[in-house]
Amino acid sequence: MVVVVTDGEETCGRSPCTYGEMLSQAAPDFTVHVIAFRTSVFTWMGTGSALEAKCLAERTQGLYVSAGTQDELAQALRETLGCPLISERAVGGPAKHGRAVGG
Repeated sequence: MVVVVTDGEETCGRSPCTYGEMLSQAAPDFTVHVIAFRTSVFTWMGTGSALEAKCLAERTQGLYVSAGTQDELAQALRETLGCPLISERAVGGPAKHGRAVGG
């Protein structure tokens, strides 16, 4: 399983939908969840369609979740990863990025 957090800008030169189809044929048990973070319209270069991102998740039996805030992102990660998240704080410093905890 892979969780892709994206800003909606495809920069790898491939159609996510086509890639999802290739993944589903090569590894039927492999799942890709897609979290669209802070995107109002999901734009893959060359297609301009929100359906491409959703298609990647659907072709691999994954979830497609949209998140506009940090709290929504944390919830989307909990939903897709299936485990709680914790944040670590450096002494006197800002919070570090959360990391998945659990099995």
